[in-house]
Amino acid sequence: MAAATLHTGRVEVADAARGVGGLAADDWAEAVAVTTGGSALLPRSPEQWARSVFEGAPGPMRWFLVTGWRSVLRLRLGPRPAPTHVLGWRIVTMSTDVIVLEQTSALMTARLVLRSEGVRVVLTTFVRYEHGAARVLWPFAALTHRRAVPYLLRRAAARPAEPR
Repeated sequence: MAAATLHTGRVEVADAARGVGGLAADDWAEAVAVTTGGSALLPRSPEQWARSVFEGAPGPMRWFLVTGWRSVLRLRLGPRPAPTHVLGWRIVTMSTDVIVLEQTSALMTARLVLRSEGVRVVLTTFVRYEHGAARVLWPFAALTHRRAVPYLLRRAAARPAEPR
């Protein structure tokens, strides 16, 4: 699929994402979608999409993500690679069209909800502050998040699906 046919951008946080993976009370939520001009995206399970987005990122980007998650946000990443985790994020739930990943720290709880919808894939991020310092820290981290997520989604959508 040619990269020129892909469109990536922020979209409204869907009630469906909140219902399946939203936190009881979130302080920040944002959704980003990658869509095509009408033809379906490459068929992948939500887990394959999540692994392509995060584990399929270029090595320097994966290093940057993991370092930021651990050192800045203090998230307690799980094993990598592992069937129960995606780049250290614990798989909370999974179905035919959605996967929910979660990480926690003393500062915050974060959930990623990735939903595959045929012609688009939507990644919604929910953050709940567990400590007052997160209220100061997250807006700065969100600047990086807002650049990284569209790039990672677009890159994954342009790559062929990997066999399972």
